[in-house]
Amino acid sequence: MSNSMRANVASAAFALVLFQLVEMASGRLAVNGGLGWDGEMYARMVTRRLSDGTANTALRPLSAAHA
Repeated sequence: MSNSMRANVASAAFALVLFQLVEMASGRLAVNGGLGWDGEMYARMVTRRLSDGTANTALRPLSAAHA
């Protein structure tokens, strides 16, 4: 395994451990079945149509695509 590959694997492992620690420390949202305050609208936008969200949530995919 090359040094570059080892560095990539080490970075990925570190990120996984870090994300797990953050998840353990912060817990899960109890709002809207774990989706959060806006998550229900985003889920609707993904499973149905982008226009199914509110005016605010409908703009976020557009602004993220141009960022």
